[in-house]
Amino acid sequence: MRTEPVLNKPTLNGIASTAQAAASHAVEGPISPAPMRLDAAQGQRPLPPMDAPSSLRLRASAAPTGEETHASTATSGSTATDEAAPAPARQASTINPIKLFAQMMVGVLSLTAGYRAARFPGDFAKDPGGSLWAAINLDHRSSPADLTQGNHTVLERYGAYIPKDSGCFKAKADVTHDIPSGVAGQWNFKTRQVKLNPNIALGRHPAEVAGHEFIHCYTHPEFRDRHINHPHWKALNEGLTTHLTEKLPEPKRLLPIALDKDPYHGFKLTTGDSWPDAAKRIEGAVGEDTLLKAFFGGDDDAISEVAKAAAQIYPRLASSRTEQELYRAGMMRGSQQLAECYAGALLASGQPLPESWSRNMLPVFSFSDMQPEQAKKAQLQAEQSHERMGIIFDAAFFSPDLKTQRQALGMLREDLLMHWENVVPDKG
Repeated sequence: MRTEPVLNKPTLNGIASTAQAAASHAVEGPISPAPMRLDAAQGQRPLPPMDAPSSLRLRASAAPTGEETHASTATSGSTATDEAAPAPARQASTINPIKLFAQMMVGVLSLTAGYRAARFPGDFAKDPGGSLWAAINLDHRSSPADLTQGNHTVLERYGAYIPKDSGCFKAKADVTHDIPSGVAGQWNFKTRQVKLNPNIALGRHPAEVAGHEFIHCYTHPEFRDRHINHPHWKALNEGLTTHLTEKLPEPKRLLPIALDKDPYHGFKLTTGDSWPDAAKRIEGAVGEDTLLKAFFGGDDDAISEVAKAAAQIYPRLASSRTEQELYRAGMMRGSQQLAECYAGALLASGQPLPESWSRNMLPVFSFSDMQPEQAKKAQLQAEQSHERMGIIFDAAFFSPDLKTQRQALGMLREDLLMHWENVVPDKG
């Protein structure tokens, strides 16, 4: 009997185990990569293979493998690192403020200098340095209209006191570079000419400077001649002129900038007053009407009143003019009394005795040769005379007006002849 070989026939248990093994491979995924959905390309996790659902597959999908967990953690950590990284620093500014300011100034200078060169081409030919400096400082550029405005302003304010035949009506007025450096304006009495600098500082106005110079021009010759040889003439003249200029209406300005004070406010007397302040005190003593009559009109009585007030306001100094007038007044009599009283008045004012020649009015060569006890007696008697004579005493020795001084010396001499006792004995 032929025996047939025994074959392994499939059984139900074998089929079940094979199916289970296949199912487990299906859950772990095929060897070839699964197709990726479009939404996975946009950064989302790829979905599991789209095969038939089963309970085993669902359980496998719900519990991710260790590799997937590790990959997810690594991705999450990378994202956190990107978020914590600092933003890239901005590019540092390369603008240099000093260089920028210099460029702006060069631009402004170019504009101002170009404007001046185009409108006033002669400026840079006649005064290149001054014109360039004026452009840098934004100075005003004067014009003939400023001269006209300054003149009209003076006439409107003080014209009632100015004589109709004043020589200033025929004076010349020019904007010119022919003027000392640093001088804004100038009045030349000899040439009868008003000069205005083409370049006026920004803090001033050309019309105001012109007004100052025209007040000089309209100053009465009598007032000038009677004061010009006194030591305080310049302080008196410039102080009064500045004070009267500041009473004029201010010219209109393109920019709302207040005018600077006149430089003469920086000039001080030994009393502490500035030149314009001392002039203001004179006006306070005699009144504006009297001051203007003296200064512009040349009125004799008004000039005398102004001179007496000035003798009490300005420092009491020795002067060769006064010593000449002492000699003149005492030629007939009273020369020693006047000379000794003059020495006493200087000492009472805190001044030293002058070393000048006494012109034979004293038995000593110089006023300073008086002995200390003699000087002390002279000072005491001078103070007593001042109490008796008051303003006449001040005018006799310290009046800036020559005519007023001569009149006062004659009156004082009579007082001294009655009350003075000589302090320097005669050598004979």
